[in-house]
Amino acid sequence: MSSGCVLFGSHSHWYAPAPYETTVNFLAADGEGSADALAAAESQYAVAREADEAGNASCIDRYYAAAVQVWPAYVPVATTEERPAELYRAAVQGFIESANKYGRFNRAAGVLLVNGQIVPVAFRGFVWRPEDFATFMPVGAYESSRLQNRYASAGVGVPYVVLTTNPPRYPFVRSSQPFAATAVLGPTPAMGGRFTLQFYDPLRTTVSEGGAPIAKDLTAPLAYAASQENDDWVVNFLRPGHDDTLDGLHMHEPFQPQKIPVVLIHGLASDPLTWLQLENDLRAQPAIFERYQFWYFRYDTGGPFLGSAARLRRELATIHQVYDPARCNPNMSRIVLIGHSMGGLVGQLQVTYSGDTVWQAAATQPFNTILTDPATRAELAAAFFFQPSPDVTRVVYIATPHQGSSDATRFVGRLSSAMVEERPIAEARREQLVRDNPDAFREEVRRRIPTSVDLLEPDSLILQSTQRLPYRQGVALNTIIGDYRWANSWGPSDGVVSIESASLNGSQTEATVDARHTGVLRNPETSREVSAILMWHAVGN
Repeated sequence: MSSGCVLFGSHSHWYAPAPYETTVNFLAADGEGSADALAAAESQYAVAREADEAGNASCIDRYYAAAVQVWPAYVPVATTEERPAELYRAAVQGFIESANKYGRFNRAAGVLLVNGQIVPVAFRGFVWRPEDFATFMPVGAYESSRLQNRYASAGVGVPYVVLTTNPPRYPFVRSSQPFAATAVLGPTPAMGGRFTLQFYDPLRTTVSEGGAPIAKDLTAPLAYAASQENDDWVVNFLRPGHDDTLDGLHMHEPFQPQKIPVVLIHGLASDPLTWLQLENDLRAQPAIFERYQFWYFRYDTGGPFLGSAARLRRELATIHQVYDPARCNPNMSRIVLIGHSMGGLVGQLQVTYSGDTVWQAAATQPFNTILTDPATRAELAAAFFFQPSPDVTRVVYIATPHQGSSDATRFVGRLSSAMVEERPIAEARREQLVRDNPDAFREEVRRRIPTSVDLLEPDSLILQSTQRLPYRQGVALNTIIGDYRWANSWGPSDGVVSIESASLNGSQTEATVDARHTGVLRNPETSREVSAILMWHAVGN
């Protein structure tokens, strides 16, 4: 699979934060008044831990009391690791965890203490609903080969990763979606100084209700997503259609009509996690984040990319019908596609006219003369005959093999292609087409349904036909190319795709970065180039 975009690499890890130790001496090196307050808060916390371990819901009240009592000492040192800050964060974590565990956390009303008092709860700045806050995980240590930068800052509150493990409420948003939140248990001026539990969206909020900067960890949800990765993409590459429930167009947040969609399309033998580093860099820039929403298209990369492109066309049309049926939202007609490697070819087929060019590369007879059943005819028509999407106005190609990849013709490429299993239904359709339409199809299709590796061979007639397709007028193109090494057989390349193959006439810009094929997406120069392109696009360039 040398032409693949992600090969077997190290897995990511997510480590839950270590439990707060009650043996820490909070009285050392403090003034007498401060020491008394800390001693009282520490006492409350110690009792809370004991009650919690005994299964007594009164721990909720004790955690709450510990956070309230340490608050005055906490605020001056909130951005440090000093003892009051550690105690406050531990008390808030215990309060939220125990309130959930004992069924006393009502997202709409607040937290019901055992003494009958209700601690109000509020959610500030989120595009999510309160009922979407299903699982709370305090941010812990993490590492991932997919993430090089961590965007976090100190402030008041406790950073969380929240999971929406409830059934999805928004079309194209999957359940169990992680997002960032910062919890602050403190006095609220609007409520006369009463202590409330406030959750802030760190992507959209900078200060608490009290005016203090909030703690942020924007990278944590992406790191958590990386920690859940597995090798399903290998199975899906070798067995296209193995799990279609994962495929399709997805959002990481509910739809936001005021933002321009950016659709990220991964490459061969890869999955949407390949975009984590780029998304991490882009979301951390307010000028980008306030203008764009990021969507992902996932597809089985072992099957022919013509079928994947057809599915993306259908889903782009459907998502527009769902969220803008009257077509009155101009942002929905300014979609940007960013494709890495073969994902760029999937993106190209969203903005070009097929005519009968692609069909003639696969067959020698007119389409309307082919004998087959209605379902197969419809599938063939969707793959080989298409119009450009009226809603996509820019495509950014990253290390895209427009003229194929020589790696696809090497032994390892042919081996990986041979290992890709045909779906039984697809194999039966191909056999029917060949049997009932003798000599109607060219050898590339007749011998087997071509895999994506087959279609990346430079001598593929189908690939060559896609190079001749005209673009819709008004579509802007940009190209980012990896330049890592020189090969005698194809000259400078990123190790998989030659610069000649990745170049494209008609691109507004062409940037070259010093990176391997799989490393182009993690290169800082790529992040800067994509950021610049998106800013040009935002202002209409």
